[in-house]
Amino acid sequence: MERILKYKNYKAPYIDMLIKSAQACPIVKCNSCQKELMFLIKEISKLKIQGYDELRSIWIEADRGKINDFGSYKEYLEEEQVTNYEEFIELWYRRICKLV
Repeated sequence: MERILKYKNYKAPYIDMLIKSAQACPIVKCNSCQKELMFLIKEISKLKIQGYDELRSIWIEADRGKINDFGSYKEYLEEEQVTNYEEFIELWYRRICKLV
């Protein structure tokens, strides 16, 4: 479990991005990534089974970080996801609140 603790400084937007990436592309081809995932699976298998379908749940706690951990205002503006800085702040706040 000590290996996992070295990752504790990742901010919530980064953790969210990792989860979304894993859901979008569940096939792992990188050998070192496969080894790390097998380590995590082994550790998760120690958790108590919940229900009859042998599912296990984990809760990831991460510092939400600063707004620049969320992303670049300039990029959000160029991609037309926001029209001004106030919208960028609101979007950051809403996404972070969904994670909490």
